Amino acid sequence: VITGAAENVGARPLHAVLISVDLLDGAQRQLAGQAAYCGNGLSTKMIGEMTPREIEFLQRLDPQKSFVMQPAGSAPFALVFISPPPAIARLRIEVSKAAAASVPEPPRT
Repeated sequence: VITGAAENVGARPLHAVLISVDLLDGAQRQLAGQAAYCGNGLSTKMIGEMTPREIEFLQRLDPQKSFVMQPAGSAPFALVFISPPPAIARLRIEVSKAAAASVPEPPRT
């Protein structure tokens, strides 16, 4: 289980923030990789109560429609490697995608 928080360091609200994690060996070769969106609803509290299939399903979900990460805001993420390979020496964690949230236009008067 890999957990953390992504922070919006930009000036616009974000909706789709995809976090990628690669498990690396001692020679920096990728052993396994996983990605999940912030705001997909997966939390560490839930993981212990779920089957591996349910966890994998939730990790593939897009963020909830109401999810918005405001500028200077942050959001937690959780990624689960169901059967991690042996000999993991390092992690590589990165933001693979960050898409601006659509801002509704103000009503016309």
